[in-house]
Amino acid sequence: MKLWAVAAGELVREYPSTFSGSAAKFTPDGSHILAPIMDVGGQSVLSLIETDTGKVAQTFSGWAAALSSDGLEVLTLAESAAGYPHWSWHRWRTLTGELVQSYSGHHNWMGSTVISPDGGTLFVNFEIGFKAFGLVRALAFTNGTHLRSFDPPPGAYSFGAQVLSSDGSKMLTRDSDGKTRLWNAATAELLD
Repeated sequence: MKLWAVAAGELVREYPSTFSGSAAKFTPDGSHILAPIMDVGGQSVLSLIETDTGKVAQTFSGWAAALSSDGLEVLTLAESAAGYPHWSWHRWRTLTGELVQSYSGHHNWMGSTVISPDGGTLFVNFEIGFKAFGLVRALAFTNGTHLRSFDPPPGAYSFGAQVLSSDGSKMLTRDSDGKTRLWNAATAELLD
């Protein structure tokens, strides 16, 4: 994983090869990077790395991750104690590594996740059957309760990713049919 000065196009720092840059995220203040470590002892781990020094400040179990908009909490996904196909989410305090809450009982694989800017809603990409991914569900951040679903339109059997607007009012999805679609994030209404 490499850190670049974008304006100058210069390499600032190179991190050990065990860090995977493919799903790395900066904390909102840029002081840390949350990055997966490649298969450490058979377990997936996310590390909170100090941007300036490259030092690991915290580690979290799991592999998929989302950061709250204030950077104070991290959400990770891991296989639950019940084993496949049961999955659990874990909420952590970013800087202390304290486990705040765990949600379990989901029977579908959960992929990319985005937390709304107000911190109240998770937008999670779920696998349905043997498709790569199926639909996006909005879940309550505090307890994982299902709020609404964003179903792929006819001709698109799955979503590959999702991203929220900065105010959280709209969501973009990239679909299996190659199209990007715009949604009302509060109602799950397709806008385009």
